[in-house]
Amino acid sequence: MKRFLLSAMVGSLVVLSMASIASAKGQTNRKDASADLNGDGTVTISELQRHNRDYRGK
Repeated sequence: MKRFLLSAMVGSLVVLSMASIASAKGQTNRKDASADLNGDGTVTISELQRHNRDYRGK
């Protein structure tokens, strides 16, 4: 019984970690030039957040 519970918990953790990685794949990273909204060559966190929000349509 303990093995079953331990296996179920490990399996759940694996599935949850993979789901979070999959949801983050569509987001732009700081190396993406399209996220540089003001054209200064540097992508700031606020530009990245704004770019991702606009991309998702929110």
